[in-house]
Amino acid sequence: MKKILILLSVIMCFTSFRIKAQELAKKYYHFTNQAELAIIDSAYSKALSNYESAFAVANKGFAKDYYNASICALYVKDKSKTKEYINVLLKKGIDTSYISQQDVFLKFCQSKMWKKIKANYQRPIKDSVYIHTLDSLAKVDQLFRVSWNYNEIYGDTVRKIDSVNAHYLIKLINKKGFPTSEKVGIDRPHTLYPSRDFSLIAIHSIQLGYLEILPILKEAYENLDFHIYAYVGLEDMSEISTDYGSEVLIKHSRGEKWRMRILPEEELRRRNENRAKIGMETWEEYSRKVIFSLKKQPFAFAYFNSKSILLGLPQKLIEKDFKNSVEIDID
Repeated sequence: MKKILILLSVIMCFTSFRIKAQELAKKYYHFTNQAELAIIDSAYSKALSNYESAFAVANKGFAKDYYNASICALYVKDKSKTKEYINVLLKKGIDTSYISQQDVFLKFCQSKMWKKIKANYQRPIKDSVYIHTLDSLAKVDQLFRVSWNYNEIYGDTVRKIDSVNAHYLIKLINKKGFPTSEKVGIDRPHTLYPSRDFSLIAIHSIQLGYLEILPILKEAYENLDFHIYAYVGLEDMSEISTDYGSEVLIKHSRGEKWRMRILPEEELRRRNENRAKIGMETWEEYSRKVIFSLKKQPFAFAYFNSKSILLGLPQKLIEKDFKNSVEIDID
């Protein structure tokens, strides 16, 4: 009886922890969503305030959010916040050379503050073994993906490799924890994944139908170790998709302009309900941000599975897509 009570106590504590983590993640994404919508409206002071709230409530954040917050701070002439958020980016693994190469930071990088940041900069220590292992898995992943028709020639071999990689990736995460930027670094803020190597393996695992990785990714996004856009983009690719509506833009040839899907009222309502349950913005707000991400602007608006080039579709399906979409002018 005593063992049962202890077990129940552990389960209740774990459940309580998960619920708190989920609520915290919802608050974080609420504030960052408001910040991104404010950026679209050029309300940089409002955006910065929302980013500050997000970082305060979670005591952490994603590189893309710190990057955007640093630009907002720059625009409203808050030098201390610009310095603070750039230092966070450097600790996550962004190199000083990346910052200095961005047009938006050209003037800042001529300042005494930047020179002092560079002088005090020390490359953060990451888990080199973890990084090397992910790199090795990615190289094997790409070994037979050498041509556009690789699936016809090496399909069976590629699927076997994807299966082995998927199993190994889960074992690796269980052993070393989720590969956050704090563990494996990050080379640029315009990404949702901790590394390109990880993203390759995760995407191909889902495409293979190896769904055992989804609960791990779900827990990671709830703990703010994995971005929610990356998670829903992957889940929407899977056989068990909740349908969050990751895909917004389509075109049928590379020369076409992007077209935004027009959703029937019932489908829009369902997607918004699904998105609200996990703390995401409405599909309409998400669509605004996806379109903004394609425009020439300095911010890091990163999404996964948000747009598709649908090559080789039958004419009837193309006509149906044209009927249920509208052309978007990105300029």
